[in-house]
Amino acid sequence: MALRYGVGMGRSLPITEIVPHVKLAEELGYEHVTFIDSQGLSRDSVAMMTLAAVNSSRIQIGQGVTQPYTRHMSVAANSVATVDELSGGRAFLGIGAGASALGVLGRQPRPMAELEEAVRFFRDFTSGREGQWLGEKTRSEWIRRRIPVYLGVDGPKSMRLAGRIADAVFVPGLRTDLIEWRRKRFREGLESANRTSEELDIWARTMVCVDEDIKYARRQVRSYACTCAFQIYFGTFRWKTPDAEELKAILPPALVDEIMLLGQRYDWYQHEKRDAIHSAEASDELIDSFVMCGPPRRIVEKLQELRSAGVDRISMTLYTIDDKKRAMRRFVEEVYPHVR
Repeated sequence: MALRYGVGMGRSLPITEIVPHVKLAEELGYEHVTFIDSQGLSRDSVAMMTLAAVNSSRIQIGQGVTQPYTRHMSVAANSVATVDELSGGRAFLGIGAGASALGVLGRQPRPMAELEEAVRFFRDFTSGREGQWLGEKTRSEWIRRRIPVYLGVDGPKSMRLAGRIADAVFVPGLRTDLIEWRRKRFREGLESANRTSEELDIWARTMVCVDEDIKYARRQVRSYACTCAFQIYFGTFRWKTPDAEELKAILPPALVDEIMLLGQRYDWYQHEKRDAIHSAEASDELIDSFVMCGPPRRIVEKLQELRSAGVDRISMTLYTIDDKKRAMRRFVEEVYPHVR
């Protein structure tokens, strides 16, 4: 199967820059474009999705990701369905338990049971059935659409949930040992719902900076690598569970220690920000575990390794990269043709 690739944007883009970036992504063959939904850190995701919908014709459009606690699920569902109608059926709901949108409010993500209820409500509401969210029942008088649900996951509970209910999933990290640990949890979720692996698209969420100067490239991606590593702490390592102990035993001890330290000093207001303070001392091992950077041949080699491990979907964010258009072009023109 050919490598599939999508792109995430919005964290640092002015609203006036959305259209030219989306048009270029579509021209270059990116399969989807996602927009961050974090009210303290970025422009409004629905506004960005709307601009993308009316200025493109092929690319799929969704959040990367929203959550059901700062937006009532009936409002979120209505927004996504409107973008889906506007785009001719190209929208998807990207949703998770809540990270930066809740973190900047000093709130913790909600239980997985509530996220599952949110997805169930979304599917009922967008199909015209009566849905129930937080004890309230309501229905849509106009929506009759089948809209895919992409879950953003970072912990074992959310991975199993994705296996049970999602159409696709975004998951950070590029280490093959980490990928296999996660796949085990996806398989458990799929099997519990009598689903097959073909019913769940797994997108490795990462960042790619193609540049001959690896020191420069690492600076471009360092903060996002720390975001990805922090998600392991936030979703897994901070809990004393068999899942966490198994993953700690799989990863190199020095990397585990670095992730644990990062978890203690992470600043939500510098989430996915260039040169975030919490990323200042990130090791090369941590960076290379979560993102791809450096000369084209180096990135091709990493992608070949991932392909051998069965990874054929890469969703690349642009948040901390200076020249986002150049980053999109260089991947497609200098890396993708050499990946088999």
